[in-house]
Amino acid sequence: TLQVFVPSIILVPSTPEKQLASWLFLKFLTTPEAAAQWSAGSGYFNPSISSRELLTAETFPNQDLFPYFDAANALQNNPDIAIYNSPNVPSYNTVRNLVAEAVSAVTVGGEDPQAVAERLQEQANEAHEESMAG
Repeated sequence: TLQVFVPSIILVPSTPEKQLASWLFLKFLTTPEAAAQWSAGSGYFNPSISSRELLTAETFPNQDLFPYFDAANALQNNPDIAIYNSPNVPSYNTVRNLVAEAVSAVTVGGEDPQAVAERLQEQANEAHEESMAG
């Protein structure tokens, strides 16, 4: 297992036309060429494994970052390697679940994002304090 954080893409309910446009854009973004361009421009990894061969020192705008990006990308795409790392705090999984619930509360439940964020912060603080106390 290799845990790599990449930006999340969330498609929210909308009109049929806007939802179709979102899905078509997502389909485009996962093509090797678009994914390689996105990674080269942002420095983020992408889910399109076939884009790795398109990311070279010549196509990557940040020459100082490329060797590190390339080495990590090689690990990410190596099926023989299992790597996992998460924050070294006992509350990590609890807070991670709280975040998922908060995203759902906003995107599916229609709750106010500010109120959900404030509630999430309080819950995360409590979870962290409880995990550090025991």
